[in-house]
Amino acid sequence: MLKSALAVLGGLATFTLALLAMMALGNALLGAEPDWINRSAATQLFWLAWNVVSMIGGGYVTAWITPRAGSTHAVVMGAIQTVFTLVAMVTTASNDT
Repeated sequence: MLKSALAVLGGLATFTLALLAMMALGNALLGAEPDWINRSAATQLFWLAWNVVSMIGGGYVTAWITPRAGSTHAVVMGAIQTVFTLVAMVTTASNDT
C-alpha cells in the first residue's frame, strides 16, 4: 500500500517538476509575465503538448516504481492530476470574474 502511494506521488511530482521547468524556460525566453502561454495559438499548442508529454512521463515513473500493476497506478495518477487541473481551472475562472 505504501509503495502504491509513493508511486502515485512520484508520478505527480514528475509531472509537476516538468511543468515548472517549462514555465521557468518559457518565462526566461518569452517574458516574466504569467500570461506568456496565452500569447498565441502556437504557444498554447506547445503548452498542451508539453502537458501531454509531462503526464506520460509521470505515468511512466509511476509504473516504473510499481511494475506489477503499473498501468493501474499510472491511471490513478492521471485521474488525480486531472482532478487537480480541473480544480485549478475552476478556481482561476472564478477569480477572473
